[in-house]
Amino acid sequence: MLTYPGVTSVFVNTIQTSGPFNWVEQGFPAFPTLKKAVLLNLPPILVYIHLAHFPWSQLTHLYLGNKFKLTFEESMPIFRQSTNLQRACVHYRPWQDTGHQVDFTQSNTISLPKLTDLTFLGDAPLGNFVNYGFAWPNLENLRLWQYPKRFWSDASKQLIRSTTRLHISTLELGGSSTLFTPCIKACPNLTHLVLEHTSTTYRELFQFLRWYRIGGNLPRLQFLSVYCNFSVGHDVHVDWDLDEKLIQMLESRSPGHAPDLGCAVLKRFLLRVSPGELSDPIAKRAARALEEFEDVMDVALVRGDALSVHQFPPGGLDHWDRGLGQFLDGLWAYGKD
Repeated sequence: MLTYPGVTSVFVNTIQTSGPFNWVEQGFPAFPTLKKAVLLNLPPILVYIHLAHFPWSQLTHLYLGNKFKLTFEESMPIFRQSTNLQRACVHYRPWQDTGHQVDFTQSNTISLPKLTDLTFLGDAPLGNFVNYGFAWPNLENLRLWQYPKRFWSDASKQLIRSTTRLHISTLELGGSSTLFTPCIKACPNLTHLVLEHTSTTYRELFQFLRWYRIGGNLPRLQFLSVYCNFSVGHDVHVDWDLDEKLIQMLESRSPGHAPDLGCAVLKRFLLRVSPGELSDPIAKRAARALEEFEDVMDVALVRGDALSVHQFPPGGLDHWDRGLGQFLDGLWAYGKD
């Protein structure tokens, strides 16, 4: 077995059979000082046969996925060993209901105490169709790149309670904000919220985010970015009072009202609209509503397309410090202080 004692970051595409190694047949060399790994197209067989000696416990950064995307069950042995992870990005295969309930209730807890940044590309295994066994008490940044189709269990809500930054991007939400509000409400300490491709009635969303004297949702929210998809699964008459709800939400979180109402001031609000929808009557009404707050808050109607959930990451994958990390950080570009 070859050994690379000085390597701290590795990028491996196991589908490539040309070059000095065929990873599937020959297995991985030893990386005794490895800290960051991007493992592309990882067949499950490698997990069980060739990667037994892989330094999982040393890893601080890990990406798994792409063509041979693992299932949730197949990734469990990896995370059980990767106890020092700080950042993780996984791309699971779409979950299919086969009638077989995966049960991890008898498994020991998989504790990832240092994990602060987690991204799910593809289906996120955070519904009630699995029992977790995970514990990541210090998770801060959570990105759901496509929303789980299942209902939210109490276990999944508790699992993400520490999250302060949440980014949801999906094309499959239907027409009601109630499909993803359980996820938002499960993160009461959110300071940053980014919603993209969430085809919904935005009046419901803004009403949900309005703060009242007797309370409301997300008392610490300081940044909010919403990509409005007016033309998808949406009737113009549904949001006839969108501007009214938007004004009420912004007013409740404005410097003149938020301190008295008991919530944080919303420092920045971005409403993203594609160039083709700038002339939409709803977009025009929303723009006029934002104008009322320009002197007291950082609000803006941003012209530009949202990031595509089908392009992750644009330009291809590379080492964490040369492509992947920048891509993940860029998902928060709308919310940087």
